[in-house]
Amino acid sequence: MPTEIPAPSPDAPPPLALANGSKKPSFFPKPGQLKPNKPKSMTDRLGWVLVIAATTLVVILALALFMLDSIQLYQLAGPVVLDKEYVSPTDNFSICGPINWPKEEDVSGNSLVIKGPSEKGQGPVVLVSFDIAPGRLVAYAEEHKKRLEHEDPTLKWLSEEDTWIGGTHVIRLEYECQYKPNEEQSAVGIRVLVYLYDAKPRFYRVMCYSADTCWERYSQKLEACAETFLLKPIPVPNVNYFTK
Repeated sequence: MPTEIPAPSPDAPPPLALANGSKKPSFFPKPGQLKPNKPKSMTDRLGWVLVIAATTLVVILALALFMLDSIQLYQLAGPVVLDKEYVSPTDNFSICGPINWPKEEDVSGNSLVIKGPSEKGQGPVVLVSFDIAPGRLVAYAEEHKKRLEHEDPTLKWLSEEDTWIGGTHVIRLEYECQYKPNEEQSAVGIRVLVYLYDAKPRFYRVMCYSADTCWERYSQKLEACAETFLLKPIPVPNVNYFTK
């Protein structure tokens, strides 16, 4: 028997309407409605090229800055490489300066001057000198501190350490001060590190300093250099009292 189709319920929703009474839904395009895509103009292509080029340049600059930061951090935290040992021909000591830092002997009352790269204000410098004085190292250090305070009222002490380096009693002093090269130039902040070595009857001073703005870049090299200082035996003249 044929199956009867039940009549729609009065509460059922109305059927979907078809566009223009046709049997196809209205979302089907009619012939001629689709328009061909226009080819991109030269201006559009050039714009995209510029966007890609700018993005690439930004990425390259970011990578370059990252590499520079990594190199600087390695230089600050990495091992310090020093030059071969320098032996004073007259003042009975040896020291290893940083690589490619020139050395000058007997300059302005100092036994040795080691100069680092030029920097704004003041580049890094290592000075080696000595005093001949009686007493012990502790007393000499106190006298040295009083002399510095008298000569420079801007001096501010940062640290003091009593230690031993290479079997020698050493006092390590650190301070900062203001340095004014002349009346025309403004004062420059200076960071100073001094190692006092006991070599009775001599007291050697290894003084390291630079402008405070570049101290962090050179402090490890300066400290490593100062701590290679070694005393050499003072030669005793060979005198033969039995010669005629």
